[in-house]
Amino acid sequence: MAKESRTPFGRAACEAELKILKSEYSELYFDETPFNAAAIRPETYLIIGRRGSGKTALAQYLSFQKAFPNHIYIDVDEPTEYQKVLSDIAAHASTSPAIAIPRLKKLWQYVMWCIIFGHTRDKSQVIAEACEHSCSNGRASSLVNAIIDRCLSFLREDGDNRFDQRIGQLLNSERLNAAQTEALAIAAKHPILIAFDTLEKYEVSNEALMNAMAALVEAAERLSLRYHLGVSCSTASFYCGQGRPGFNGYEQAFFRDKVDDLRRAGVLNFEMEAATIFTMAGLYGLRAGAVCTAIANRITDRFVYGGIEHAVRIANLAVRILAEWDARQARAGKRHWYPSLTA
Repeated sequence: MAKESRTPFGRAACEAELKILKSEYSELYFDETPFNAAAIRPETYLIIGRRGSGKTALAQYLSFQKAFPNHIYIDVDEPTEYQKVLSDIAAHASTSPAIAIPRLKKLWQYVMWCIIFGHTRDKSQVIAEACEHSCSNGRASSLVNAIIDRCLSFLREDGDNRFDQRIGQLLNSERLNAAQTEALAIAAKHPILIAFDTLEKYEVSNEALMNAMAALVEAAERLSLRYHLGVSCSTASFYCGQGRPGFNGYEQAFFRDKVDDLRRAGVLNFEMEAATIFTMAGLYGLRAGAVCTAIANRITDRFVYGGIEHAVRIANLAVRILAEWDARQARAGKRHWYPSLTA
């Protein structure tokens, strides 16, 4: 009788593979791809992709990569632990991006240092003393939740005016600065790699996303504009990321097949922003949708600069439609939107 293979090829996501293989995962991991080398570059700090695209696999790769020997790996998984607190922070944040973005930057600086302290406290008495005031025991995700919830309490108690001051005091305290110096000395001998997992929240069970997409379809129908509905590919570059040769004709072998491979996977188009928008909307509990205009036909290499105004009209009308649906849902006292509610 043939022995059953424990190799979980074909699973939908890395989480399923890890559940089966556990500590054996690193023995079967295939790391000879350009994405792994890019993931451990010092300038890489954000990896975005749909569910199942390999983000968690890259995060796991960091735990056994060999480019940084004697490293300290910190895996901040279980994003549901801190998801609601992030949404609460967004709800209390200032409406001005000029104020909100620097505030979030300071908040995450504090969170990151506390996570590092929590995993290096046994290497330094100075860090251990700092942890008594800023860290807690348990999973990294629980620590993130506790820290952000503490900062959220500043907003609840003091409002916008003193929040920045209190976060600044935490970041500039002598105890924290001394612990930072110790942590940097440790990192010089033991590089610290931190992997944050997040909730994408842009699948079919995401009601907010489905409502936004339905509103875009409704808007296109009301305007009698031709449209397609399907999967888009977000990429960070206009040339190499979309299968085109880069500067001085630079290309890798897989560039030549990228368009055909994505077509076979049912992908309709390239664009460069939607994944970030959906990820941020998912993190902060907001609704998001994407409408694109086809400018370049990648099969015929024909460019047509038109239709952008149609996309703008669809987006604007979709926002008004969502407002209409929200009002009807509120009047009906319903928790969820459904088609006949707005018929």
